[in-house]
Amino acid sequence: QRLIRQICGGCKTSQETDAEELSKSILKETINQYLGTGAKVTTYFGRGCKLCRNTGYQGRIGIFEVLEVTKEIRKLIVGKSDADLIEQEAVKEGMKVMLEDGLEKVAKGLTTVEEVVRATKVEST
Repeated sequence: QRLIRQICGGCKTSQETDAEELSKSILKETINQYLGTGAKVTTYFGRGCKLCRNTGYQGRIGIFEVLEVTKEIRKLIVGKSDADLIEQEAVKEGMKVMLEDGLEKVAKGLTTVEEVVRATKVEST
């Protein structure tokens, strides 16, 4: 889990963003899945106001990933499998990773893509 900054409600503004430009900052497939495909994507940002001391953010929200230990995951753990292999199996079984949870919150207008990328330390593609 990580805490990320939440967009200030007092100065929250929507903007149309080019999906191709947005996908340069994070994995293209993930962007398309959570923010939609097409030429334009609506994202939000805080302009800055007295309420947020001109930062554009006020408060924090959590992004999470929860690993449910199933029989298959347990076998991998007991067998001292590589962490990447365990994560791959967990995702295959339906685990949502922090990046995905963060992008859902971007789509809901709660935070920014930049904030999710900063918190999850995603490498540019």
